[in-house]
Amino acid sequence: MPYAHFLSFLLLSTLAFSVSWPLRRLTVLTILLGYAVATECVQWFVGRTPEFVDLFQDALGIVAGAVLCRAFFRAKVMFMQYANS
Repeated sequence: MPYAHFLSFLLLSTLAFSVSWPLRRLTVLTILLGYAVATECVQWFVGRTPEFVDLFQDALGIVAGAVLCRAFFRAKVMFMQYANS
């Protein structure tokens, strides 16, 4: 599946950004990118070859998840302000 890395990191980052409210977004982004790099590096030890394309798809999924969460929370705040007025 060519978009498996993108979709899995989209889901992972959406979950991470939605439950990590006390942490700064940059901290969560750094942790997720570190995890993506680590998973690619570990592939050397299990008989697979790491690929830059996979890491790029991971990073795109992380950024897309961050943008999705930001848009969702912004829409939620706007809705709550509208509902209370």
